[in-house]
Amino acid sequence: MTINEEVMLSYFLNLKKKYAISSMWSKYSMLKAAIKVYKNIDIGKHSKFTSNLKSQSKGYKPKKAVVLERVQIEEFLTKACDKEYLKIKVITLLTF
Repeated sequence: MTINEEVMLSYFLNLKKKYAISSMWSKYSMLKAAIKVYKNIDIGKHSKFTSNLKSQSKGYKPKKAVVLERVQIEEFLTKACDKEYLKIKVITLLTF
């Protein structure tokens, strides 16, 4: 199979049905590295393809994860019911 701009566009248009634009950028990055190593082709030079991804990214606002403060974690560990949350407490302590 020949790797060219049309093939990449087609592949990513198909991915667009399943994934968010952030995931598509991640997949693009992985594919770009793999294709460079195995086929010695730099897909980063395909300007039509990258401009298509950039245009799909316009208006995208990434979701920020909520980060708990130390006080909130300590409160959970002391107040949450052991019967219900013991496994989560143990995991929290191991990663804390």
